[in-house]
Amino acid sequence: ELMRDYSAYRRFHGTGMRILDLRLFETDGALEEILRFSTFGVTEPVNDRMFRLLSAFIADGGRYCLPEPLQPSRWMMMPASGTAAPQHLPGQPCQFALQAIVEPAKKRVSSFEA
Repeated sequence: ELMRDYSAYRRFHGTGMRILDLRLFETDGALEEILRFSTFGVTEPVNDRMFRLLSAFIADGGRYCLPEPLQPSRWMMMPASGTAAPQHLPGQPCQFALQAIVEPAKKRVSSFEA
């Protein structure tokens, strides 16, 4: 889904990859630098999802912190009941595995990818 998210292009157009060393900025200075090379409007950043994400990342010193309910220490892994053992089928032309896409906030598997 992230590969189909064009929000970065909409906000930063031709900027491309850019390094912003957070150690060289105060929090407000880093946000001002982002605004300088972005296309955010004057009032738009406050309500923009991407700007809020960047602001939270910068405010936390450049580390991404999961909310408490999503911390790995709170995860419980339980085997699914009734799952079949994988089988090797030599005559089958195509064999692949499915990878579960997990939504931690909803505590469920949302889809699978090959």
